Amino acid sequence: MTQIARVYVGVQPRAAGDRVVKLDAAAAHRLATVRHARRGDRVVLFDGAGWQVGAHVERVERAGILVERDEEWHPGVSVDRAEVTWIQAVPKGDKLEDIVRAATELGVSTVVPVQTERSVPTRGPSLARGTRLRAVAIAAAEQCGRADVPTIAPFALLHEALASLPERVATRLVLWERADRPVSQALRAAPPGAVAVLSGPEGGFEAAEVELAGRHGFVAVSLGARILRAETVAPAVLGIIAALHGDLVT
Repeated sequence: MTQIARVYVGVQPRAAGDRVVKLDAAAAHRLATVRHARRGDRVVLFDGAGWQVGAHVERVERAGILVERDEEWHPGVSVDRAEVTWIQAVPKGDKLEDIVRAATELGVSTVVPVQTERSVPTRGPSLARGTRLRAVAIAAAEQCGRADVPTIAPFALLHEALASLPERVATRLVLWERADRPVSQALRAAPPGAVAVLSGPEGGFEAAEVELAGRHGFVAVSLGARILRAETVAPAVLGIIAALHGDLVT
């Protein structure tokens, strides 16, 4: 039978050793109304921590959908080996969701939304926005075949995010249109291992913010003469990182 979907179920079913899993309301709705799931249809369950398992739909009813796994849990496609932390100044509208979606597909480890001088003030409770971004990341992981889900860090001020970056992240880049060094040149000179990239909002960074990043070990780099949209920068840079240091096949 044809596989109809990948479904995020969290870590509990694997930890408990459950063979039959009742899908939550959101996953059940997607399978029933979008995929038109029927008994016997095959699905792949993943736990968001890097594990997945083949399963089939056992029962479709008003109370929900039950799926039964057909094998043992095993590791699936996970975070890119470059292990990128993407620090993103909050852009306008829903662009942050587009960035999270692209970052998930390209194997990013963590997305950190930050407030900068020229970024758009967050609207509504940051917890609610974080929950929405987590849902976007889960949907993107389902679509692209990841068995894990990137961490969506709480919204933070720029200086807080920079200060909390783990010391083991040796390669730190801040994207700045006034920088002289090309991003690819900096990446080719960088050692293997974790990478952090700081990307600005539509208006870019203030010079003082770039200086602040420099005090935290960030090197200013440029993508060239073209000015890219905030939501275009992430896939462009993450593609370069994944090609030079990660799992992207070129």
